[in-house]
Amino acid sequence: MIWFLTIPVIFFLTFKNVIESDLMWINGASNGDFLEWVSAIFVALLLSCLISLVPVGIALLIGSIPKTKGVTLKEYDLMSLFEKDGISGRFFLGIGSIDGIEYYFWYRRNKDNSISGGKTERSEDVQIYETDKKPKMITYQTDYKNKYVKYFIWLIGVDKRGSTNCWNPDFCIPKGSIKEGYSL
Repeated sequence: MIWFLTIPVIFFLTFKNVIESDLMWINGASNGDFLEWVSAIFVALLLSCLISLVPVGIALLIGSIPKTKGVTLKEYDLMSLFEKDGISGRFFLGIGSIDGIEYYFWYRRNKDNSISGGKTERSEDVQIYETDKKPKMITYQTDYKNKYVKYFIWLIGVDKRGSTNCWNPDFCIPKGSIKEGYSL
């Protein structure tokens, strides 16, 4: 945030220097005509924006330095899906692909007792645990490893990494739910 306070100063000084320079009064007149004013404003605006990229870049760089970790955001109960078409049993996660990308398909019960479905891209970051407990989906959000960073980062930097988008959920499903060598 402190870096953004320099931007109005950059704009003021750039406009002041462009207007006071010889750029505006090319013909030696005391006041420039309309086209000279427009071109001076355009040049000052362009230069101000280019120079302002420096403090914005510094703020983004400083904001990306603190280390982050994933902390539990919410836990949802997973709903089981029943297989049909001559196949017996039930499962909690479906695996399929869309346009060549593999996904885990799931249904969960929300806090308001509604049921929502979704998909999670299959990757090494998605953890599936077989437990004796109730099947659930655990979502995560971003938090800083140093607990004081979140109170002061807004003063000196801008963290654009996001809070929930970079953490894949974990799934806890009943033992024996994963079928190996499954062929249709």
